Amino acid sequence: YFPKQDVRFIAINDEYDSDNPKSYDQEIIMQFKSLINDRYVKDIYVKRKQIAESKTSEGQFIGFIAPYGYKIVKKDKKRTLEIDDYAANIVKRIFTEIASGKTRQEVANGLNEDKIIPPVIYMRMTPSKDKKYYYDWSDKIVYRIKRCFSWKNF
Repeated sequence: YFPKQDVRFIAINDEYDSDNPKSYDQEIIMQFKSLINDRYVKDIYVKRKQIAESKTSEGQFIGFIAPYGYKIVKKDKKRTLEIDDYAANIVKRIFTEIASGKTRQEVANGLNEDKIIPPVIYMRMTPSKDKKYYYDWSDKIVYRIKRCFSWKNF
């Protein structure tokens, strides 16, 4: 493949150089190693996906940052999500105002006018601190909250 593509492939650990005629004996070994490594990567991907599905089906949270309106709680060595009362009230307000016909920008402006703590500052005050997020309420934050949550959760 490499010579046809005018590409030189060098595997230092295997002492293989596709441009060196002495390496032709190792070419089939390199092909097998490549096949085995490719299979290994796919196998790891499947196993990680199965573990993630298993944990989420058991109610565990596998993310790094809890969505706004929730907090990560460790119970019996398992990470789960619980409703964060303070942030949940803000999420309820957002849904109520959107349902009343306000635009996302109008909702964000109202939150800023009322000096509601924006997500990044609130996150720094909670256990999932020092995560980068938006520094002010914006229509994008309101959109993400509206899109990601159901009114029924609160």
